[in-house]
Amino acid sequence: MGIIQRQSIKGTVIIYGGTIIGFITSSLIFPNVLSSEEIGLIGILVAYAMIFSRFASLGFNAIGNRLFPYFRDKEKGHHGFLFMALTTSLIGFLLSYVVFVIIKPYLLESGTEKTMLLADNIGFVVPLIFSILFFTILDTYYRLLFNAVIGTFLKEFLQRFLILVFIIAYYYTAVTFNGFLILYVSAFFIPLVIITLSLISQRQFMIRPDMDFLNKKFVKSMVNVGLFGILVSFSGTVILNIDRIMLKEFLGLSGTGIYMTTFYFGVLVGIPARPLLKISSTLIAEAWKKDDRKTINEVYEKSSLNQFIVGMILFLGIWLNEDNIFRVLPAEYAAGRYVILFIGITYLFEMLCGASTAIISTSKYYKYQAYFMLLLIVLVIASNFAFIPLWGIVGAAVASLSSKLIVFILRYIFLLKKFKFQPYNTKFLLVVLIGGITYACGYFMPSFDNLILSLVLKSAVIATVFFILLLILKPSEDIHRIIMNTLSLVRKGR
Repeated sequence: MGIIQRQSIKGTVIIYGGTIIGFITSSLIFPNVLSSEEIGLIGILVAYAMIFSRFASLGFNAIGNRLFPYFRDKEKGHHGFLFMALTTSLIGFLLSYVVFVIIKPYLLESGTEKTMLLADNIGFVVPLIFSILFFTILDTYYRLLFNAVIGTFLKEFLQRFLILVFIIAYYYTAVTFNGFLILYVSAFFIPLVIITLSLISQRQFMIRPDMDFLNKKFVKSMVNVGLFGILVSFSGTVILNIDRIMLKEFLGLSGTGIYMTTFYFGVLVGIPARPLLKISSTLIAEAWKKDDRKTINEVYEKSSLNQFIVGMILFLGIWLNEDNIFRVLPAEYAAGRYVILFIGITYLFEMLCGASTAIISTSKYYKYQAYFMLLLIVLVIASNFAFIPLWGIVGAAVASLSSKLIVFILRYIFLLKKFKFQPYNTKFLLVVLIGGITYACGYFMPSFDNLILSLVLKSAVIATVFFILLLILKPSEDIHRIIMNTLSLVRKGR
């Protein structure tokens, strides 16, 4: 796992740098500068843009993930892969724009009080679609060239830094709210410009077509992968965004804004998976090409264990500090207390699943990933309809947890039956034991009047207990080695 470890560590450092900025922006500044309705508006604009951009990609990201090993040939410009990706995406963007124009009235018809602010600003969805679509295409291309770091930096760090700068400008009345929205959209466009220039400077922006490389059999494979890629990526994006869209319908923009702000804390648990899965999916695709199932199972096992450990410490750190979290948010956000709990558990289970999604989507059974996603959409929509009227924004979080847990279990059974892949063993029970002991220590630790002191001391106790138990019980050789190397560097630094 040399490449995976190196890029995942770099990516994690970048992501958590961006996470700190995102935390300051979304959790401290946004709720105290913008109204909950304005926060909800931003969330809805991005949600619509994400859904349309995934449709507009026409499944080409999936084609790259599964078939790029056959295109790979730098001397021949990777046989025109980037040309096909950009051309397909441009066609998809035009199609998505037409669809957006047609259905826009239906997106705004749920009542004037709920949608007045949205109606005035829904035009921002189109440039967001363009920026998200083409950045994702170029980021995927860079990742397929075994460079997942630059895209991670631009999306997870630079984009959030720009938003922080822009909200500060808005706070000091340098711009109006409409001006802030323009700047907010530009924070998505600037990374697209930079990643394009980076590919050009690295001489990887190869857009010369190579139609001679394609034959009927290979084109058929591309079409099949692309069609199911549309289902998978579109379904995945719908799943990530449908809760805020449905909350807008049931509770309006204000409820959506409160949900989004507290949802963010739970999402932190799953952030370390992003860089690892970006690079591991590329290596798994290469391993499938060689039918190297031993390597795939090793990636599955190590990714599940290591992600579970990291997810556990993050979940404990966040949930055991939930009292401190709500001391920095306006009072109305207390309604989202249990959103943090249920979304945090959801992403902890996602970390536990490791690279299972990447294994299925790059295998000959890639179509089943689409079936899983379609099932998840049905479960999420049905459970949101059932739980939001009962429990409000907490109901949306419960819907996400219950729906995803069902699909996680089905995906595990599928990999076990089809490939005999089974990543779980007694090491995972050790992680649960470590988590339980750490939770007990953090739960009985008192809070202090001074917010900073309370946050720092409780976090320090949680981290100390957790890492000492990791060193004693050694559930993961990889993480044990990282901790020991870090301690060695600290001692040398002294």
